[in-house]
Amino acid sequence: MKHNSKLVIVGSLIAAIFLATLIISLFNKEERVTLSFSNADGSLMNVEERNIRIGSDYEENVRRYVEEALLGSENPGFLSLLPFGTAIRSLFIRDKVLYADFSLAAATTSAHFWKIFYDEILQNFGKIKDIRFFVEGYKINL
Repeated sequence: MKHNSKLVIVGSLIAAIFLATLIISLFNKEERVTLSFSNADGSLMNVEERNIRIGSDYEENVRRYVEEALLGSENPGFLSLLPFGTAIRSLFIRDKVLYADFSLAAATTSAHFWKIFYDEILQNFGKIKDIRFFVEGYKINL
């Protein structure tokens, strides 16, 4: 009798571990995205593909993408399109429009780099139909 109860306990633990692993894998998916980076003088571009963690919150997925873009290139000599030190102040989606406000460090970003960043976000996130970028609350005109 004791042997059967031990088997039931072990079997239950194995089933619980399997179920927990299944649930975690459902919520921790990764998706391949495209990111562009520039050399220091902006004359060369480097396109990288990376995996980012994707969850059920679309807005959070976009935030992870932008954070990944701000980290910079994996290749030496290439930089993020937005300057080092740029931080996300706020980011949200309303009526298929992404609103992203960045710290003052982003103020020196060229119109060309804003446009590349705009196009990449639209390419990677099909539910977004337009983007409004801001630096310290001031709208960036593309």
